[in-house]
Amino acid sequence: DNYDTSVTKFSENVINYMARLTGAVHGAFFVVDNDSGVVIATAGYATTVETMDRNRFKLGEGLIGQVGKTKEMLCLDDVETQVDSS
Repeated sequence: DNYDTSVTKFSENVINYMARLTGAVHGAFFVVDNDSGVVIATAGYATTVETMDRNRFKLGEGLIGQVGKTKEMLCLDDVETQVDSS
């Protein structure tokens, strides 16, 4: 059934499921575009791709780009949140 799902719909399904499973209050799903060497956000939980501060990273850039480059999972606990007071 899910083989005909778009990347965006698949990403939304995965991030929603993972957020519920882990109790996350915020999250994003990224895919690697090997042709251009970038990691691109395709879905968000409690955010949208359009409202993210950044929704694409070069491979190796920042934590998201590093995960895309090494293809190794990274789990962060007790991440401080930045509150926008504007």
